[in-house]
Amino acid sequence: MPPIQFLHQLFTKVDVAAMVMAYQPYPWRWFSGYARIPFAKLVTSSFNSSNSKGTNAWSADSINKSQDDSTQKSPCQDSIKESFKLDKPIDSNCLDVKYSKSGGPGGQNVNKVNTKVDIRFHVDSMEWIPEWVKQRLCQLEKKRINKEGQLVISSTKFRSQKLNLDDAIQKLEDIINKAGEIPKPTAPEKVAKIKKLKHVANEKRLKQKYFHSKKKQDRKSIF
Repeated sequence: MPPIQFLHQLFTKVDVAAMVMAYQPYPWRWFSGYARIPFAKLVTSSFNSSNSKGTNAWSADSINKSQDDSTQKSPCQDSIKESFKLDKPIDSNCLDVKYSKSGGPGGQNVNKVNTKVDIRFHVDSMEWIPEWVKQRLCQLEKKRINKEGQLVISSTKFRSQKLNLDDAIQKLEDIINKAGEIPKPTAPEKVAKIKKLKHVANEKRLKQKYFHSKKKQDRKSIF
């Protein structure tokens, strides 16, 4: 490509006039600020922005589109017929239980007795739990699940080892029962209201971001 044609395409893709007007009445700020940017980086960023489809990655429309996709129903939600709830307590023999010294109340007792309880519950190996409950359990408690796929629950509430074990098992049962509840469908009016509030919040955030950036530009010293 001839150099003249290359420069013509470059300056048509980069809005130089808008950049210079932003630094009025000190147009040399543009040259002093952009002189530190490598020319290759400026050319690459200008061509990438011009070759895009005309949508800004930080625009409110693109953010709302991604948020609308996240509010869609999961694939297994339509196949759920009824909720799931445990009909009997979980046996501690099917759990991986470990004891250690607790850091809670108890005085010298915490330094001598292993009262802290850690139970590990392998989600995929439990056949008595429906598959959709396992999937929802992994979504709701993903921070508690380790790399081996085990749900880890700890308890240091009591000074007794047995009471802490019962408390940890009760926590596990509550988590499973919560995952087995069928989520109620959201009303269309509420969905529209949430979408409108998100749009207003995004517009406000982008406006604050613009004014903050403009304020930082005005703080630059004049050379």
